[in-house]
Amino acid sequence: MGIDELEPLLEADEIQGNILGGFNKPHQAMLPLYIDGTAAARQWIADLMPDITFLPEVVNFRAALRQHVKLTGAKPVTLNKIWTNIAFSFPGIQKLAQDADQFEPVFKGGLFARSAALGDPTDPASPGNMKNWLFGGPNAVPHMLVIIGADQPDELQDRVTALLASAAAQQIRCPHYDIGHDTSFYPQAGLGKGHEHFGFKDGISQPGVRGRVSANPDVFVTPRPLPPDLDTAPSTPAFSAPGQPLIFPGEFVLGYPRQNETFPRLPKDPASLGADPTRITTQSVGPKWARNGSYLVYRRLRQDVPAFNRFLERQRAALGQLPGFAGLQRDRLGALLVGRWPSGAPLLRAATADNPALGADDGPNNDFSYSDAGSASGGVPAAVADPQGGVCPAAAHIRKVNPRGMGTDQGGPNRTLVRRILRRGIPYGPALPIGTTEDPDKTDRGLLFVSYQVSIRDQFEFLQTNWTNDDSNPTGQLTGQSGFDMIIGQNAVGSRSRFCLLGGGSARIDTDPMRDPEWVVATGGGYFFTPSKSALHDQFAQAVVA
Repeated sequence: MGIDELEPLLEADEIQGNILGGFNKPHQAMLPLYIDGTAAARQWIADLMPDITFLPEVVNFRAALRQHVKLTGAKPVTLNKIWTNIAFSFPGIQKLAQDADQFEPVFKGGLFARSAALGDPTDPASPGNMKNWLFGGPNAVPHMLVIIGADQPDELQDRVTALLASAAAQQIRCPHYDIGHDTSFYPQAGLGKGHEHFGFKDGISQPGVRGRVSANPDVFVTPRPLPPDLDTAPSTPAFSAPGQPLIFPGEFVLGYPRQNETFPRLPKDPASLGADPTRITTQSVGPKWARNGSYLVYRRLRQDVPAFNRFLERQRAALGQLPGFAGLQRDRLGALLVGRWPSGAPLLRAATADNPALGADDGPNNDFSYSDAGSASGGVPAAVADPQGGVCPAAAHIRKVNPRGMGTDQGGPNRTLVRRILRRGIPYGPALPIGTTEDPDKTDRGLLFVSYQVSIRDQFEFLQTNWTNDDSNPTGQLTGQSGFDMIIGQNAVGSRSRFCLLGGGSARIDTDPMRDPEWVVATGGGYFFTPSKSALHDQFAQAVVA
């Protein structure tokens, strides 16, 4: 196969920029909107379209930024780009577009209808019950979601204020919205850049996306810092960067080749390459106009940081009495639950102590496999093989959602590539110093989780229900019962208590429902679809003639 087959030329001008490129801005706003007048909403969308950011702008900006850093050794002192994307829920599409019934059934049902299946509390008195959400619950599904990213917080707020004013003038309501900031925005907390509220560096591992943005054979969606891969065996994945497997774009954007589950260097549906551009390839669900669009999951997740830290402290003291855990510290127990230290250093390269230099190195901090040992280089410790979970527990968060090189309940390791998602979230609320066990103000903080995929059911929901919420999967058939993902997993049964096995099964920790409130709680969200430029113009900004 040639480059056109393995790196398909994308209709980049049609694809909204946050999907494949990722805004990755340090300040972002999530605006759930409700339409009260259809004609007025169409006019508002038409007026907004010049501000919508598409893939080429994001890719070109990032290329220029990398070049600037390469030449000067530092990022520009001031960056002033503001980017905007828009997505629509099923009720929103019903109001504005044709052929809404052709979408994925799970999408049409909406997030609130899937809340219990995802493990959210079914007790109406629980804060995480869908009936208590700030938005997105029954009879409260937003019609639209606008995402705005900016480099400067004041400019973001100005854009949000102006956008909400223009929306209100066109009969569009926004009862609640959130603005998130990178944790470095709160220097007093000492978390640094790119962390989540529990104190761990986030967003390190993202899949690479195959495909080109222009006819230039070297302008890829995902940069390729690794030299050309000489291993052309179709049964082994190719990588764009260490630990970053290349995945065909049809796993994230409708209308393109999907990932082959047996031969990861080949597309699943070769015949779709070069096909009729109006065709949605096999395995994708949506009307013809959905091409170049993507399903978006938005979850507003509140994090109870003091409760999490109190749990770590109590369990640390108890585990310290067991063989192999003497002197266990809170940071190491947290690392065992996450799979990485607060700096981002992976346990497989730093088993007993954090290594901030390793955590800051975007090559080796993502270059490891649970099935095979790696090599040491440049003073970076070698990654160890850990198929049984003796170093990094099988239930550690990063291992639950990305079993790197391991066979799973789904079969061989290549089959996990079709479960990957593109994560685009950002923390909200003020950060607390690592280890904080009390917050008298009970300030609301957490994660504005956003993911893109072509199947909500087979990607986002699969990861949550089949892996993070399961006490055995994904690798339980190899490692034995391993426990729940203690970071984002939920046990919907009985008392909702969760457990995790450590030390290859030599120790077990459990949550105590009487003392441990759930430290990640859904408080809103929705399932949305992010359409192409043409679809925005033809389906949403203009009156559609049936």
